[in-house]
Amino acid sequence: MVRLMRSFRGIRYATAERFNPPVPMPWDGADPGAFGPSAPQRTAGPLVEAVPGMAVGEMDEDCLTLNVWAPEDADGLPVMVWIYGGAYIIGGSSLPTYDGSKLAAEGLVVVSINYRLGALGYLLGEHANLAVQDQVAALRWVRDHIASFGGDPGLVTLFGESAGAGSILHLLGVPAADGLYRRAILQSPGGEVVLRPQAEQLAEAFAKRTSLDADVESILDAQEGAGQDVAHLFGAMPWAPVVDGEVLPADPRDRVAAGIDVDLMIGSTGCELQQYAIAMAELPPDAFAEVIRHLVKPILHRDPGPLVTLVEAYGGDYGAVMSDAAMAVPAVRLLDAAAANRTTYSYVFDWQSPGVGACHASDLPFTFGTFDVDTWADFVGADADAEALSARMRQAWARFARTGDPGWPAWNADRQAMVFGRTDEVRQHPTAARLHLHPERESA
Repeated sequence: MVRLMRSFRGIRYATAERFNPPVPMPWDGADPGAFGPSAPQRTAGPLVEAVPGMAVGEMDEDCLTLNVWAPEDADGLPVMVWIYGGAYIIGGSSLPTYDGSKLAAEGLVVVSINYRLGALGYLLGEHANLAVQDQVAALRWVRDHIASFGGDPGLVTLFGESAGAGSILHLLGVPAADGLYRRAILQSPGGEVVLRPQAEQLAEAFAKRTSLDADVESILDAQEGAGQDVAHLFGAMPWAPVVDGEVLPADPRDRVAAGIDVDLMIGSTGCELQQYAIAMAELPPDAFAEVIRHLVKPILHRDPGPLVTLVEAYGGDYGAVMSDAAMAVPAVRLLDAAAANRTTYSYVFDWQSPGVGACHASDLPFTFGTFDVDTWADFVGADADAEALSARMRQAWARFARTGDPGWPAWNADRQAMVFGRTDEVRQHPTAARLHLHPERESA
């Protein structure tokens, strides 16, 4: 059945002065009709250029808006709230890749939100974790207003990719978000959790470079420079949610392990960091091991040990080593922790895009069915099989939002996952057999 679709763009959910918490804004029933500006960010560089469609247009510090897609006949439908990724320093809900029309056509109300980025969203100070507070404010708006669009405020599923999934991981540990959502889909969440001592040194490095009332370009310059100044303390994402003891009281992974009343689906791509491994192909194993140390030390919060041995155990497959150490292993460990107390599901996205395989973020146009924007069709090698896979994924995401069951067996001691590709197969998660090669993290 073809569903007629309504869309609402650029609805303000809050306002905020620089370095201050969001102030909620009730909806007046109007449709602004155009996407709101994205948070200030760089629009060129490796992060923007890694995959298609990541460069935003209009930007402004006054960016706290959201967008809604809903079938015209919507009444009490499940709600899915998208949180975009981008290493916590780039991204925006206006990107054409994130058009929610096809996903909403599965019988959903789809919401996408903007939130503050970089130093403007994550600088530790009097008001920490401002971006996290933005996301909570958006969820409160959804609770209060989504019924007007035909959505059920008691049936909200968060979903996001990369830093968007990392945002959701942190929201699992934020008491202020409790009760605002029922389910969550984490697409390639990674494993970094920033502790307060790290964030304090980052804030000090930032303060040496600029003032809090500087112009936006100076803020962005200082943000980049400060991250480089203390790079040895962080993985790839220094500007990120912080375990500050208040907004985020403790490591959210520990809260998940203790048991949380949220249905979870956690997935990754087949070789998350393949693009970056290609760029490092000529590095000798000892130099490459230092790259891995930089990536995983913030995940483990201690030295990860003899990594040259790890590289050798993988037969020199740099892509597999990087992807497992920085992303897939933390995801599997999070699945193990969550499944001990709650029915939890996993998937692996294994569509092979030309030249880069099942790389990080290549699942995005499949999630939304947006091969026709930017250059996604060429990037992923879209064909009839890709369209069919996208439809299967959208149906599974919608089923999970509706029932808490995406349609395959839950995670258990056998570590079974749905592997999506030209054909789909439920089998043991490919990282599970290599899990013993990776040390456990220390508790925060």
